[in-house]
Amino acid sequence: MDLKTTLVGIVGERTGYPAAMLDLDLNIEADLGIDSIKRVEILGAFQRACPALLQQRLQDAMESLSRIKTLRGILDLATAAEAAPAVAAAPAPLPAAAPPLTAAPTAPLVVPRFLIRPVELPLSRTTPYTPGERVVVITDDERGTAAALAAAIRERGGRAVLLRHRSQPGPTGEDVLTADLADPERVAMVLDLVRRAHGPIGGLVHLLPLGLDPDPGEIGAVAWKSRLDIEVRCLFLLARAARPDFKDAGRSGRLVAATAMGGAYGLDLPDGRGFFAGQAGVTGLVKTLAREWPGTGCKVIDFEAAAAPARRAALVLQEIAAGDDEVEVGYRGPRRLVLRPLPADLEAETPVRLAPDSSWVVLVTGGARGITAEIAQEIAARYRPTLILAGRSPLPDREESPSTARLGTHDEIKAALIDDLLRAAKPATPSAVEAACRRIEQDRDIRRHLEAMRRAGATVRYVQLDVRDGEAVARLLDGLYLEYGRIDGVIHGAGVIEDRRVEDKTTESFDRVYGTKVDGALALVRGLRPEELKFFVLFSSVAGRFGNAGQCDYAAANETLDALALQLDRVWPGRVVSINWGPWNTGMASAGIQERFAARGVQLVPPGGGRPAFIHEIERGARGEAVIVLGDGPWRQYAAAAVPHSPAGTPSPRQELPLLNGLPLQAGEPGTVEVTRMLDPATDLFLLDHQMDGRPVLPAAVAMELGRSWPCRISASSTASSSRTVPGRSGCARAPPLSPIPSVWILRSTSRSSTRNRGASSTRPAFSWGSGCRRRRAPRRRCTTRAPSR
Repeated sequence: MDLKTTLVGIVGERTGYPAAMLDLDLNIEADLGIDSIKRVEILGAFQRACPALLQQRLQDAMESLSRIKTLRGILDLATAAEAAPAVAAAPAPLPAAAPPLTAAPTAPLVVPRFLIRPVELPLSRTTPYTPGERVVVITDDERGTAAALAAAIRERGGRAVLLRHRSQPGPTGEDVLTADLADPERVAMVLDLVRRAHGPIGGLVHLLPLGLDPDPGEIGAVAWKSRLDIEVRCLFLLARAARPDFKDAGRSGRLVAATAMGGAYGLDLPDGRGFFAGQAGVTGLVKTLAREWPGTGCKVIDFEAAAAPARRAALVLQEIAAGDDEVEVGYRGPRRLVLRPLPADLEAETPVRLAPDSSWVVLVTGGARGITAEIAQEIAARYRPTLILAGRSPLPDREESPSTARLGTHDEIKAALIDDLLRAAKPATPSAVEAACRRIEQDRDIRRHLEAMRRAGATVRYVQLDVRDGEAVARLLDGLYLEYGRIDGVIHGAGVIEDRRVEDKTTESFDRVYGTKVDGALALVRGLRPEELKFFVLFSSVAGRFGNAGQCDYAAANETLDALALQLDRVWPGRVVSINWGPWNTGMASAGIQERFAARGVQLVPPGGGRPAFIHEIERGARGEAVIVLGDGPWRQYAAAAVPHSPAGTPSPRQELPLLNGLPLQAGEPGTVEVTRMLDPATDLFLLDHQMDGRPVLPAAVAMELGRSWPCRISASSTASSSRTVPGRSGCARAPPLSPIPSVWILRSTSRSSTRNRGASSTRPAFSWGSGCRRRRAPRRRCTTRAPSR
């Protein structure tokens, strides 16, 4: 088999370039214009074209193959693998033919809507921390948390080193190093010092965010950038530099970060308490690392601003040892919280709160292409306002060049450009051809969308603008206020994607992707007049909310937008919302990308559903609903734990169970399921209004509500023995009397399998109460005593 001919042929087939243009030493990305998705497709096709034994060897080396920068490098590795001696036991061959691609399912036209809510999720078990042989590196908050954590690790026989952020590197004491942690070279240098003194790294704990002002208020652009450098960018640099250590550490590796955004990442904060929205970038970065490094235990922990350093250190150590699958947790008082997307569809009867009209002036960043253009087109058709579209691309000429105007597809345009270059004997690289082809297609999109908006009756103006340029954004906003006297709505949809895994991501690329979204949003916030603004919409992504391999910078930026929306929603009079869109089915996703979405269960949002979903959100969405998800995917699994469902095929009215929403069902005694509900005066404020002799007690009305809610809660679960709700009277007639607080209540029901095994035909779930404290006798009720540790 001629490996070179096979590889060059596959690359030519996938890219459209003739073999003469495919120099083996050209950079795959920079010169050939092959992105990470197309690289995977090419490597997969090359692997399947090889003999069975070589297929297996290439599969074993796939991680190395995916990082090689030239075709010659791929060919050299494949040649070496082919020449390697055979092992005694031959591996099973891979399928000779590629399996058919499975397109990602497209969501129905009614796009599901979810709200992000904190729900309580106690640790199922507490595991003692056992130090490994590798050193744990801790960025020092210098307020006591890092020092307490390092001491706890050492007391248990482990090794820990503190890193402090300073302009100059060097030791400052025993097991303490200093460095400029926002400088890539300094970060690499200080980790080398750690390795030389202590051996390989097994853990990285980023506590620097805990050392800065948790509520800085309004700060300028320079202060924002300074904080982001040492909170978000620092973690990216440390993780990138420590990747070889984590790869070698395997499943014993731990990467943990901490923030101080109130214990629930800015959600449901009491009035008067603020947080620094930039810390949310840490969460997006960690969630992406959890996707890219499945063998490493990655976690981010959010704390209240006033939490004591010793308690923070103890909880960090507890979460390091827990080894559970939760990546994003928080602590508010004694409660351990996680964030869940809970269904929150806007019903047809939801009142209209905003009524845009043709007098409105709406600014849209992100240009006249992609999702922002689809949304702007819908706004034009519905309201015919004045639309100001701002994008990086220059406004194209009114007419396309005759040489390409008649061509339709991407491949046709590319082939014509290549033919022109060859006839003219002009030197050209594939990347230059790809860029020219992309420019033609982008210009077509801009012309098409602008024309459609104007035909709809809107007044449309296009402005070339880089939203990262704060001064240019300020000039634009000042000019619009001067010309129109108003700006009624703003949609910040600008963004760039440069997918790379953390270890392959350059600092410049990280700054560019992160800055386009975050710097642009901050520039808008500083220049807008919120007292006159009707709505401010930030386009975020499920890539930030749930993490996505290859998009650490994009996820960090989108999470920051979510947190910024939470902040602004509390102080601006108009509607502020960050929309975490699922991927749109705009025809731009390749078969490979769609296959990846399908494998993860992510549905593509059809434009015919996404456009009206946005309008619905603007017109009917409420203040306080500042972070939403629009789109369907595997995150729906959390709905079953929070919202009851009717039998298949029938719509169910939305049923709120505020005392039980989000609490998971767990296996109890044989044949039963149960849910644990912590009652705490710090969060269940009704307890403070119901006291005896100065001690909070459980009101009977709350016990009755729990009795009513429990059958409803389990009827939503596939493990429950009933799909009917028990009438309220049966759940309340013998409600437990008043009980001292604090206590833990365990509600239990016979599981479906147990009922089926006994041959029972009753449609009512049996249930019992359990309390953490002794109660007066409750006839015919089984009580399990479980008291919280004090």
